Amino acid sequence: MKQKLPLKILTGFLFLILLAIGFVLAVRKPLWNDEIFTQTRNIDQASYAAILTGKIVEGNNCPIFYLIQKGVCDLVQYRFPKVWDSREWEFSDLRSQLILRIMPNIFTAGTLAIIFYFFARYYSFGAGVYGLLVALSSLMVWGYWVEARPYPLWFFLTIVQSMLFILLMRKEFQQERLWAWLTLVNILLSLTVIFGVVQTLLISFLLYVWLEKRPGKYLWFAAVPTVISLFYYFQTLKLKFFVPDHPMNLIYANLPLDRALIFLFFGIVLGVYSFKKRQKTQPVDFGESRPYFVFSLMMIATALGFLLIFKLIQPLSQEGVFQLPHRYFFYLTPVGILSVTVFSIYLLRIFKGQLWMTINCVIFLGGMLVIRILKTFYELSQQGPY
Repeated sequence: MKQKLPLKILTGFLFLILLAIGFVLAVRKPLWNDEIFTQTRNIDQASYAAILTGKIVEGNNCPIFYLIQKGVCDLVQYRFPKVWDSREWEFSDLRSQLILRIMPNIFTAGTLAIIFYFFARYYSFGAGVYGLLVALSSLMVWGYWVEARPYPLWFFLTIVQSMLFILLMRKEFQQERLWAWLTLVNILLSLTVIFGVVQTLLISFLLYVWLEKRPGKYLWFAAVPTVISLFYYFQTLKLKFFVPDHPMNLIYANLPLDRALIFLFFGIVLGVYSFKKRQKTQPVDFGESRPYFVFSLMMIATALGFLLIFKLIQPLSQEGVFQLPHRYFFYLTPVGILSVTVFSIYLLRIFKGQLWMTINCVIFLGGMLVIRILKTFYELSQQGPY
């Protein structure tokens, strides 16, 4: 307990620093059209009952974010100072920017602090710092850090869901307690974004394969979140989209090529050592990295599948149709952050004692991180996060 206390204190200070950074972003970035629409049409003008039953004008009508925002606004007696205008792209108002972005900032800053704490506690302090740097080098994190829409909450819940899954697969902790927490996160995720149920079902499938075969365990864990998601899906506003000319850019925005290279490299190493283990020549324990690799691979495959579906069903005419945005694949950002961190840890473990391979690994992983940091902050300086 004494060993954990300094780490918790450090994590608390880190959270406050990240929170301060978020408030600077909130002040510097005007509210943009989608944030204004969400606030005026689906929070100010909607009752709690309408939000809870999904009767709002949004492509995603799951209620938790909107209920939280409405609660904050009612608490401080705030209403947006003007009506939404589709032609007004940005609006600067300091009070609005601070109030509407309080909770998104807390979610993002909390998530980044949790990433550091998780890897520092369960792996090493260096892993915690590395995981934090990987997260901070993600363009989408900066782009949606204080977005007054559901994305920061989605980011938070996806990270926590993945972490609980990783801990379950390590089989070192109280399984029932972890299962209960993960069940709660799955339900909250189904009340945050409709796509959350896909994440839950993929994790449920992998847990069934690797860990828990009793069907009854999945009633609240998977069945209830599925029913909740279907309830909101059938009531949601059905928007039409066209896919841009370079559709893979929607994926790369959330999972950049440099991270995909780390993913690919780890996959090759995993395949080679799995073959050697089968041949009983060089057994290596990949631990929780193996199921998380499969989960990440399935998440990427799902994203590609959805991209293909959007392409096949897009209208022939683009008039009055929205362009499919990269934020619809936002879940790849937290999955990519954890994947890169976990896979990097295991690559260094696998090659421990092999000096030449360790040096090459450090150069490769460090180089990819430096490149990603430079590219992210260059893009932010050139065009801003939106």
